[in-house]
Amino acid sequence: MLPLEENPRNLMSWRASCARCGRTLANAQGLFCRNFCFGRGPFPQCRKAWCGSCYCLYPADRYPTQETGNEEDKEGMEMEEEDKERYRIRRDSDHLMMPFQCDLYHFWNVQ
Repeated sequence: MLPLEENPRNLMSWRASCARCGRTLANAQGLFCRNFCFGRGPFPQCRKAWCGSCYCLYPADRYPTQETGNEEDKEGMEMEEEDKERYRIRRDSDHLMMPFQCDLYHFWNVQ
């Protein structure tokens, strides 16, 4: 159940502790899962958020991401050296520009 002062439709009212470091996140700072206040089908609300610098890819994830390199089998996937972490890290408030789903909800949506 959401606290009375938390409005699911007003993300500025959302509050959570970072799932990694425990820091309190509020006022849309940090990175909130798109399903933070809303479940989907049989799945419950996520209620997870991270500091932008704390969120990282699941270590055992085998899903390919764009990376630097110039091997023939990676043709078309090359990128500038300074952008090599571009798809591996998140920044605070990235969820305001593009919907962000945590790994668990992303997996449930793919099924």
